Amino acid sequence: MLKRIFKFFGNNVELGVCYFAEDGTGARETPPAAPQVTTAPAVTPNSTDIFAGLSDEHKAFAQNKGWKDIAGVVGAYMNAEKLIGAPAEEMLRMPKADSKPEEWDAFYARLGKPATVEDYKIELPQGADDSFLKTITPLFLKNGLTLKQAQGLTKDYNDMAAKLQTESDAAYKTQTEGATAKLRSEFGQSYDSKVELGRRAAQAFGFTPDEISGIEKALGFENTMRRFIRMGEAVTEEAVIKNLGNAAAAGGFGMSPAQAQAKIEQLKTDKEWTARYIAGGLKERQEMDGLLRIITGDK
Repeated sequence: MLKRIFKFFGNNVELGVCYFAEDGTGARETPPAAPQVTTAPAVTPNSTDIFAGLSDEHKAFAQNKGWKDIAGVVGAYMNAEKLIGAPAEEMLRMPKADSKPEEWDAFYARLGKPATVEDYKIELPQGADDSFLKTITPLFLKNGLTLKQAQGLTKDYNDMAAKLQTESDAAYKTQTEGATAKLRSEFGQSYDSKVELGRRAAQAFGFTPDEISGIEKALGFENTMRRFIRMGEAVTEEAVIKNLGNAAAAGGFGMSPAQAQAKIEQLKTDKEWTARYIAGGLKERQEMDGLLRIITGDK
């Protein structure tokens, strides 16, 4: 029979078990084997999948939101909390592209679209024609523009139109100055008298100052003056001398300036007479000269 002896060594205790025979021979006997203990392997979480453990429904929701890390989840929650904390009147759901017109109308109304055209209350620059505004405001309402948008768009349009008009006026002034210099160089000292002759002829034919200005802008100052001067030159002093009676030729004995002007208006509607006059017809020149003299009071 074996006896167990415990041994202790040094300061550090080392426990050993030796087995000796009772007969003192010191024969060693192999101790019985210790029972084996099986330890389950530790489960290490998958650190790359923050949604591990969620249900399929919740995991699909997170993936559809595009959340890739915990920061995205927390940020979304914070934003949602802020939105939920906003007053109801500040929350607005945008209709889908195929929503009904009345849904879009309600949406635009919440944004600030007026109920009627008159509610836009757009102010025009002083002296501006309101016909454009009457045409455009129904389109503002139709397309859901808010009051602020409509007012801003109108102001920008008016500013742009004013700028274009200023640029046009400046260009016309430059063109006119160039044309005037050219005609002065060509006509010399007779420039003023020729231009005045042309203006008188245009006035005699009933052109108003606004009409003359419009013709000048369409044809240019030089072309307009040349045409009017040619009209005026058609009635020259030479034609007056050859005219044995301007008033008689014009049927104008006792004719008042107003009647003479009415006669000129009548002649202007006669295309054949006008063509002969422009071509230098003597009879037509005499008739026009007589009428012009009655209007101006020249003898």
